[in-house]
Amino acid sequence: MLEEDAQVVSTSGDTALVAIKPRSGCGSCDVKGACGTSIIAGLFPSRNRTFIVENTLKAEVGQEVIVGLNESVLQRASLIIYLLPVMGLILGAILGGYLAERYFFFPAEPASIVAGLSGMAIAFVLVNRFSNGSADKTQYQAKILSIRKHNIDWKSLEKS
Repeated sequence: MLEEDAQVVSTSGDTALVAIKPRSGCGSCDVKGACGTSIIAGLFPSRNRTFIVENTLKAEVGQEVIVGLNESVLQRASLIIYLLPVMGLILGAILGGYLAERYFFFPAEPASIVAGLSGMAIAFVLVNRFSNGSADKTQYQAKILSIRKHNIDWKSLEKS
């Protein structure tokens, strides 16, 4: 289970809008002053990310909570979102080149490009349908795991 600290911004029925403060790994590193990654990270402002989560514990606005998401759900969704378009591109390019040379006596390279881009576009449509169809399913939603007894000092997180 992936867990993150958050603060409840608003509630509505069995859901809550929570804000998660991004944390950089550079805040605790001993060589952050000499590291190029920390310099680049400092150029981009850190913003709170907001998510709608299941609120089965009835957390109230302003409370600090721990939000969790099942790791296998995240892995499955990542595979679909990233791998499906790449597979559509590759399979479309291979199939387009093969069909162009074999049946249409057309140069394989332009056909591979067009068919590959078409395969990727079809894959994006499928990914969009998957994401729209799974948005309301509870297995794909993060949920509030517990309510913190003490509040987090959000100002100290901004400095790190």
